[in-house]
Amino acid sequence: MSIAVHYRSFIPLEPRTVAAVTHAAEAFNAKYVWIACEPIAFDSLGEDGYLVGSSKFGVPADEPVPPGEEHRLADLHTLGDGLAALSGGFGFDWELNVGGDHPLGQVVDGLVDETLRASLDVLGTMSDDVDREIDDTDL
Repeated sequence: MSIAVHYRSFIPLEPRTVAAVTHAAEAFNAKYVWIACEPIAFDSLGEDGYLVGSSKFGVPADEPVPPGEEHRLADLHTLGDGLAALSGGFGFDWELNVGGDHPLGQVVDGLVDETLRASLDVLGTMSDDVDREIDDTDL
């Protein structure tokens, strides 16, 4: 079972800013091995100018972590940290939710708020529980 975390900029962004943010997100993503969680990915720049994206987590890994790369393994907190870096670097904030209408928290002024950090902890635990159930039933 996978769950998608959705993110949306608080303010409309200019297309050239979106291009720079996308480039910075790709550079951030390249620093990590994204197995437990999808990397930062933007779905679109809506007609209203807000940048939106989503990342799934809880998807069973198709491949093992490459040997020696465990220190680069990304998780939901890595996702939050990446959005925080984009927020701080480009001067805009994010709101995050699950399913489009269940708020998780915000990234403001380059910082993950406590509500979001706690929500990511809970979601990570849920993902771990789902993985254990799948492993137990596959035996």
